[in-house]
Amino acid sequence: MRSVAFFALALLVVVNCQGSSADPDRLDAAIADLRLLAREKTSDKESQFRRFRLAWQTIMSSGELGATRLDAELTIAADHSLEEELFRIYAADLLFDIRGAGHAPRIARIWKSIHNRSLLTSTFQTAFEAAQTRDNRVLPMLRLWFGAVDLKAFLPAHSLSIAWPQTAETLYLVCGPPCFVDLKSSLSQSTDHAELGSAAYVLSRTLEPEVLPRIRQLALSGSSHAKLQAIQALGWYGHPDDFELLRAGLKSQDEGTVYAHIFALIDFGDLRASEDITPYVDSPVAKIRKEALLSCTYLPTVRSTDILIKRVTEKSNDLEAEFDEQLTALCNSLRMDRVTFLRAWPREKERLISQILVDREKSFDLKAGEPAITREALLQWIQESSLGGHLSGGLSTSQILSQARPEDIPLFVEVKSRLLTRLSDECLYEVQKVDLIVKRLGRARYRKEVGTTFKVQSRH
Repeated sequence: MRSVAFFALALLVVVNCQGSSADPDRLDAAIADLRLLAREKTSDKESQFRRFRLAWQTIMSSGELGATRLDAELTIAADHSLEEELFRIYAADLLFDIRGAGHAPRIARIWKSIHNRSLLTSTFQTAFEAAQTRDNRVLPMLRLWFGAVDLKAFLPAHSLSIAWPQTAETLYLVCGPPCFVDLKSSLSQSTDHAELGSAAYVLSRTLEPEVLPRIRQLALSGSSHAKLQAIQALGWYGHPDDFELLRAGLKSQDEGTVYAHIFALIDFGDLRASEDITPYVDSPVAKIRKEALLSCTYLPTVRSTDILIKRVTEKSNDLEAEFDEQLTALCNSLRMDRVTFLRAWPREKERLISQILVDREKSFDLKAGEPAITREALLQWIQESSLGGHLSGGLSTSQILSQARPEDIPLFVEVKSRLLTRLSDECLYEVQKVDLIVKRLGRARYRKEVGTTFKVQSRH
């Protein structure tokens, strides 16, 4: 069976290829060779690539005639063994390239018929192209990835892997408003745990107040992926009413549930949670222990900082050694080396921790000498970023936040959706910046302090 990554890269090269119309004999030969390529094993990748490209171009250039022939082949292929499943994926991709969004239900049915799920990783690229049409007719193609917790998307052009639920977020955000209705419907009506988890995750990133009650419900009574994603979503919202709920969840006997609550409480940003999380630095579960150690840097208290310094200094295991760099960054923020901090008086330690929180919040204020901007300049920046698909130059996060309002969140979500059309490491860095802006704007509706604080309090 051929490498999925190899043919995914080939698809990127041949997509949108144009050529002269193929005669029936050439078309039959191209389909036959495409079927053969899906089955044969050879070390001559260059020759394979050339044949694949030629077959794809020939079928594409034949237009509807090629699509009709592929339909006939798929009827035959459906009765064959798993060895032909890769050919069926190729054929489905070609059908989308030729017939477009109107053929999405047929393509989705082909994908769902594939038994070897590892092959489905190559369908993400086609689903991604479909999402960019912003046509709600492509939703059946996106839904395959909506609940695909076991699949990772691989983008060979950037050597980038994306896991669920980020795969679902990418497709639905790129699709934009036409697909958001489906997201909200899934959150309220779906009975599939993975689909509910995807909907909770994606919608929580927009901090829409109207979906928060349903997310709370799933966090309390949901199951499996739905429950875990809803718990983490509550951390992203950071609403004062949910702190005790998240804190109580640490008492669970289920490892996945405990991890989700630690993750959420770190996002939540209330230092009171540190006392409940730090005992888990001794957890026998590496994933939980790592998250608990991470909380010491994001939720710094005198006790948690002491613990982190001692654990990293002792380096009793490889996991604790990983945090040396993060501890160095924390000590730089304290303006004190780790040994001196351990020896400091408790009151001095408290003063230093308080200063860290002040400095973190000040990082979002306009810097000395940084020019103020107008509301009109911000809106112009948003428009340019949306149209260009990348963050327009010239404005810092501090300048943006100085003029942005909670009601601007839909505009920033649109910027994010346009950024994701350039799916790459560079794009994901810009997406993180937009996520942070949305998070702070959303929390400003109901929190006195939107960042990490000693005690999260209601704005009202």
